[in-house]
Amino acid sequence: MNRDKQRMVDSSLVCARIHFLLANYSQAETLLKNALKIQSKSKEAAYWLGLVSFYSYRNEPTDKDKAHKAKKAQSYLLDYLSVRIKEPKKDSGDVMLLWCLLVLTLELQGTYKHLKVKPKNKAEAYSYQIKRIDEYLGYIAWTEMYTYSSDTTKLNDCKDVLRELVTNYPGRPEAYLKLWALYVKMERLEDSIDIAERLFIEGTEYEGDEVTNVIVLCYVRSLIATKHELLAFQKIQYQYTIQTETPILLYYYGKFIAKCKDETLRKSFLGSALSSLQECIRSCLPHRHTKVYYWMGRIYEERKDIVNALFCYGKAVKGVKKGSTKYNVIAKYIDSYREFQAKSNAIAQKVSLGKFGHLTTDTKAKMQESLKPIEDEFIVIQKYDSMYAIYLKILYEFYVNSTLRI
Repeated sequence: MNRDKQRMVDSSLVCARIHFLLANYSQAETLLKNALKIQSKSKEAAYWLGLVSFYSYRNEPTDKDKAHKAKKAQSYLLDYLSVRIKEPKKDSGDVMLLWCLLVLTLELQGTYKHLKVKPKNKAEAYSYQIKRIDEYLGYIAWTEMYTYSSDTTKLNDCKDVLRELVTNYPGRPEAYLKLWALYVKMERLEDSIDIAERLFIEGTEYEGDEVTNVIVLCYVRSLIATKHELLAFQKIQYQYTIQTETPILLYYYGKFIAKCKDETLRKSFLGSALSSLQECIRSCLPHRHTKVYYWMGRIYEERKDIVNALFCYGKAVKGVKKGSTKYNVIAKYIDSYREFQAKSNAIAQKVSLGKFGHLTTDTKAKMQESLKPIEDEFIVIQKYDSMYAIYLKILYEFYVNSTLRI
């Protein structure tokens, strides 16, 4: 019986981790709660429940649901740590959840007016606990508190601490990354490039391609900010030749090109960017498709490919927060082509009816009435996209007029 219970717990954990990677946080949470019902002392299930609840909170767009999820995340994280913190042996998993609580606390302090959720402890308490497990990461945690401040003195103190950490721990990448982000925030872009380059050469004490990608993208962002776009695009291209199974590099390559302010350079790379995003759609997880389709739509819009731009924007708008910048861009474009969509859809319906109508003697008269050509529709479409109008005319002639002549 105990073996059966353990198998049920193990299978729930595996499925929950898969749902977590797919950003299906509610399904993951349900599976982890079921695992804890079966085995209430499962530390792994409690750990993942805390992590899932935190990510669910961070990805919630509405204030009402965000407040509810913030309370749950805080509760689950503290439940796990209340047990673990009493044990003498600590590990990186404890640091991860303490960091989640630190960030959650700092965010709740800044959003109390909107969410009305009070943090249960001070952020300093979590920084201190992290420092007890790993002194280096403890100092990083203290600098995290400073970065939430707009006080220039605190930001300078934060910078000094991070620079000292880089000097004393040259192989560990975390301080480099925090210092890079701080330089970007302070608009010290040349310094951000310098620290990114140092990280490339010296900060090598890590495992996993994910960290490599973060380092590469930080460097690329600094290059773009300092108007070295060509070098930035070439860097991503080179990195992808090393990591060909990493769709995130394809996504950022396409996005950065679509946003490039150098018109000549941008246009020369648009085809490459579009191919990268198309490949990204085929290889990335479904919950990331919204962002990819948005940038594909931007590229098609610039290339004046109305049909494909409308298709991509139509896919993207389903996952975009209403009122956001991306939503407004999509809405403006779709509104400007409503007439085009209406006319082209009307002809497409007639083509479909002619193609799949299965005419018989009894229905032919009705078909002829419904398939009457409307030249005005072609004229409107031609005004927007002459090539697409010709394409629709060919389909109309083949499937509709030939059907009427039967």
